Amino acid sequence: MDIHSLLRTNCENLIEQYNSNLDVVHALQATFTDEILPDLQQELQLDDESTQWARDWLQDTGKLFNPIPHRF
Repeated sequence: MDIHSLLRTNCENLIEQYNSNLDVVHALQATFTDEILPDLQQELQLDDESTQWARDWLQDTGKLFNPIPHRF
């Protein structure tokens, strides 16, 4: 099998995994945004700008599983 075939197979597998798990990621985002973020906002006394930044970060599925940059 040549490199292009291997890469194509890997790409197709990643796309399939992404699509099959996207609903779970969206549910996780909703849980964070709707249930956890309000408690964090209150506990950490976040201002509106910081809360909006966190909400925007949570809604970015590409960043959701990356480490949180130091913001607070």
